Amino acid sequence: MLLGRTSVLERADALLDGLRDGRGGLLWVRGDAGIGKTTLLTEIGRRARDRGAAVLRGAAADESAGAPAFWPWTQVLRHAAAGDPQSLVALGGARARQAAELVADAHPAMDDEPRANRFPLFDGVQAVLDGLAAEFPVVVLLDDLHWADEGSLHLLRFLTSGLADRPVLVVGAWRDHEVAPGSDRAALAGEIAAAGESWPLAGLGADDVVALVAATGGQRIDADEATTVASRTGGNPLFVSEMARLAAARGAAVSAMVPDTAQGTIRRRVARLPQPAQRALTVAAVLGPGAGLEAMGGLAGLSGADLTAAVDALVASGLARQEGDRLVLSHALVRDAVYDATPAASRRELHLAAADAPGLLPAEVAGHLVRALPVSDRDRVVDAVEHAARAAREAYAWEDAARLYRQALDLVPAGDPGRARLLRGAGAALLDAGDLEGARVLYKEAADHARRSSDAVALAEAALGFAAGLGGFEVRLFDREQNDLLAEALAALGDDEPALRVHLMARLAGGLAFTEESGRIPALADEAVALARATGDARALGAALAAHCDAFAGPDHVDLREAEATEVVAVARQLRDPALELLGLRLRVIARWERGALLDADADVRAFGALADRLGQPLYSFYVPLWRGLAAHVVGDLATMARCADEVGSMAGPADSRNAAALAIVQRAWTLIERGSTVASMRMVTAAFGEHAEIAPDGGNFVALYHGQDPATRARALPHVPRLLAELPRDKEWLPNLFGVTEGLLEGDVRGEPARLVYDELAPYGHLFLVDGIGAGFMGSVERPLGVLAMLAGDHDAAEAHFERALVANAGVGAPLALANTRRQYAELLRRRDAPGDAVRRDEQARLAEAFYRDAGILERLAGGEASTAPSQTAATWRRTGAGWSVTYLARTADVPPVKGMADLARLLSRPGEEVHVLDLVGPAAGAAPVQGDLGEVLDDRARAAYRQRLTDLDERIADAEADRDDDALARATEERDFLVAELTGAYGLGGRPRKAGDPAERARTTVTSRIRDAVSRVERVHPDLGRHLRASVRTGTFCSYSPERPQAWEVVSDAGPTS
Repeated sequence: MLLGRTSVLERADALLDGLRDGRGGLLWVRGDAGIGKTTLLTEIGRRARDRGAAVLRGAAADESAGAPAFWPWTQVLRHAAAGDPQSLVALGGARARQAAELVADAHPAMDDEPRANRFPLFDGVQAVLDGLAAEFPVVVLLDDLHWADEGSLHLLRFLTSGLADRPVLVVGAWRDHEVAPGSDRAALAGEIAAAGESWPLAGLGADDVVALVAATGGQRIDADEATTVASRTGGNPLFVSEMARLAAARGAAVSAMVPDTAQGTIRRRVARLPQPAQRALTVAAVLGPGAGLEAMGGLAGLSGADLTAAVDALVASGLARQEGDRLVLSHALVRDAVYDATPAASRRELHLAAADAPGLLPAEVAGHLVRALPVSDRDRVVDAVEHAARAAREAYAWEDAARLYRQALDLVPAGDPGRARLLRGAGAALLDAGDLEGARVLYKEAADHARRSSDAVALAEAALGFAAGLGGFEVRLFDREQNDLLAEALAALGDDEPALRVHLMARLAGGLAFTEESGRIPALADEAVALARATGDARALGAALAAHCDAFAGPDHVDLREAEATEVVAVARQLRDPALELLGLRLRVIARWERGALLDADADVRAFGALADRLGQPLYSFYVPLWRGLAAHVVGDLATMARCADEVGSMAGPADSRNAAALAIVQRAWTLIERGSTVASMRMVTAAFGEHAEIAPDGGNFVALYHGQDPATRARALPHVPRLLAELPRDKEWLPNLFGVTEGLLEGDVRGEPARLVYDELAPYGHLFLVDGIGAGFMGSVERPLGVLAMLAGDHDAAEAHFERALVANAGVGAPLALANTRRQYAELLRRRDAPGDAVRRDEQARLAEAFYRDAGILERLAGGEASTAPSQTAATWRRTGAGWSVTYLARTADVPPVKGMADLARLLSRPGEEVHVLDLVGPAAGAAPVQGDLGEVLDDRARAAYRQRLTDLDERIADAEADRDDDALARATEERDFLVAELTGAYGLGGRPRKAGDPAERARTTVTSRIRDAVSRVERVHPDLGRHLRASVRTGTFCSYSPERPQAWEVVSDAGPTS
């Protein structure tokens, strides 16, 4: 009987009705044991069937039950298959093959590439649900998810992203207080619940207790007694029902009964059963979820009529239900109570016998043998657990596999020869699960074992595992230990195992980048591709081609890289390997940007984003905001570009990606460069060199010539230009490096030989376009820097031809900011040449450039030509008033409320270019109290996941507000988003390490950053031009500063009096 659940059932009815309109969703039901979650799911299933929906049900089982990985989903798919696994392929097409194999218990073999391979399984389950939903609405009921393996929860999270657009409703039940807060499972559950509606189930009230007692025991109790019962039981329906049954049996008042624990309640019900039924129930509890009747009868010593009578008694008691040839206990609490009441010795003997039952899955066999220890044979147990671990990994249940391998290793002593194999298996599982450092420890031990046994294949596998921390998508740079181990394994392998040799060469080619041995890379990459083609191994070919693209990443091989990247994508799709496909797309999109094929590149970006979103892994996902930032750069939307850079930076830690951290810095720097703030940009990038050497692979020597450099530094480097050009690696950073030097030569007005030397190097590549790194920025046609260099070299006519071609090229690809920058520099050429007619043409180019800058809000470029370095004489004031603050900028005055960040900004504006420590801004009180140590990470995994989900929601709100021209909604959403990005960014240090809370400077940094961002947002609402100026000019962090690209004089009047 279902009482006290009117509200949640009304909501469930609404969700069920929405299925008719093609709208699905997630209902997450939470509550304590016995509170009625299972009963609620049953009722929702009944109502769904009444509406013509297909109802698929599954339940997780606790670890002691020995259930295999993805057990809840296996049950769901079995319901969908109706006894025929191949029917799933008919429902979902080819995509559903791996889902069908999961049901058929025949997992496909898988390779050692980690982290993304379960996508085909997840996509296959989605395909099955889509196939069913094409015929009628689908309701998936998942019970006891607090016991689910992490793989099952990841699968559920994967599916939730598309429920809104499908007639599929998922109802999940989660028991509170069963999972440790802060654990991976708790974090996953939080993300899943946030994707739908979370509904906590409370205890029953007095009125419902009256009804439940009457229905269960036939007693009529008054309101006072009902209140007493509700209070003593917490309104838990299970306890109320048992008190009513006990009172009826004893002829006593319900309130006089002592509420028992859930297990005690169930044991009393079991005690009333006939002995054969009790014996059958004990065996069912040991066998685990969905015990087969034949196996149960054999272990219980029952057959024929006796077995039938026992099953009937269990079903009649409500403790179990029969589903075909299986007996399913009615509630997880039933199994717990019966299992715990069985003597340990008896349990061991039953488990040992159960391991030989026919039709068991590997995890079930292993579970029984482990629980039979020490009665069971240790070697047999280790073999069974290893087999279960392999099966779990083949089923993409990485977390379960890692747990099982650890279990096997715990049973094997250090000197056992079989330990090396287990170490490699455990390392692979940990890589899959994302524990990179833990995996490296195991692979290192495995390599030691391989050396001692002279096993070259085992050494190669250990080396690849040790170097596979990012699955080949990124390579650990400057990792000498990794490179030495790969080289050792390659030498030991000789010519045997060609496919394995290809993987070693490909990985080593990537690892040698930016080292003294980088000269070996081209030959290694060429050999790897040739050998891969000879072997015919598709996976080896994909790895070799990807490494070859990286080895030949410079401007001389753009077409080759595009062709090879296209082949990588094709191989990946053939293998259904999404990680390799993403790598191929990433390589191809860079080549297409370099060719100026922006439309083709956009298609690749969309494909990459869709696939990365489905995988949900930060290692891939950070490219989505990075490339949104590049798209914003193309059109001159620098505010969006800055927000994207911040988002990329916030993802560097979760992605464990140095690329993400470095690219975020570079993209942020471009927002400064485009406003003419090259000095501030250079300070930012230079500060990062120590931690991100890949930004300046030549050690920073060439950067001495860049824009934003100190003139004296640039002057010292100029005599060395020939040597620097000769030594500069012709890799993916070669073109951006020459562009930075070109802008630096223009900034310093360095004419003559240096410009000619750079021009000669760059001249063959005028047909290409400039892309910084892996898509941090897009600077347009190479013809523009060629025009600048020709101008500085004194060849004005050649410069004019280059600028004209740059105008055509940038306009042709739809790059308006690059076009405006070309016009600005073209105007400078015409000013310098000053030939007849040049003045008119100069003014026209400058007018068109300034029109774009004005529309784009890049007001710093409005002076014409290069940015002025003289302080602006425009009246600008920042004045404290009784009601708040009055600000004047560009002849416009606005009032701002009295928020704390306005006073912080006043301090910064009065000290332009000076770095002010946050403790000076918050005052002595904020940092006065000493703090011993720290308080741990600023954000735990669950909080960071929730923040990222909220960011996604806010992006949608911002887009909707912009489309609706709703300024208020846009301001609110933008303000909240900026604050959250600041929080996520602040939660990580520059190297992607989680920041620690508790020291005064960190608390002050967080406080000041939030205050200043809030103040700038408020200014931007009432004075957009000033808001944009402040966003571009104010830097926050441990040190804050106001560093405008063109000095601006301010009159600041605060409580302390005026300053200027």
